[in-house]
Amino acid sequence: MLRVLVFLVSVLAFVGDPLDAQTCEPAGDVNFVCGTTNPEDLYLVPDAPWVIASGRYSASEGPVYAVDLRDHSAQEIFPAGALPPEHDRDTYNACPGPNDVFQPHGLTLREGGGDVHTLYVVGHGAREAIEVFALDVGGAVP
Repeated sequence: MLRVLVFLVSVLAFVGDPLDAQTCEPAGDVNFVCGTTNPEDLYLVPDAPWVIASGRYSASEGPVYAVDLRDHSAQEIFPAGALPPEHDRDTYNACPGPNDVFQPHGLTLREGGGDVHTLYVVGHGAREAIEVFALDVGGAVP
């Protein structure tokens, strides 16, 4: 038992924090985006400098990010920074309304007229649903 313990301590002594090894500096022609956790799915917004990414956390709430292609930065746009949910009862009358815990997975986008598009996000957790968002890319941040 002591040998196993010594072995484990020896191995773990050389294992660093994965975030310590993370760098956002370009490597040749390759650029990196940092500031996201578990990005799961990506969608390039047409005619805009944005990529939308879902952040998949296994059993807890997760975010949706906007990645700026101009400077390779990422910021959370949902749930942090979002306007309060507006339940569209006319279009989605069978839906019970906003979910308490948002666990995003896959996503896609339907192009709208101008700067406003419809973002569809697969939501896991308390209910399995497709969450629908109005995505306005006309401002400084979607």
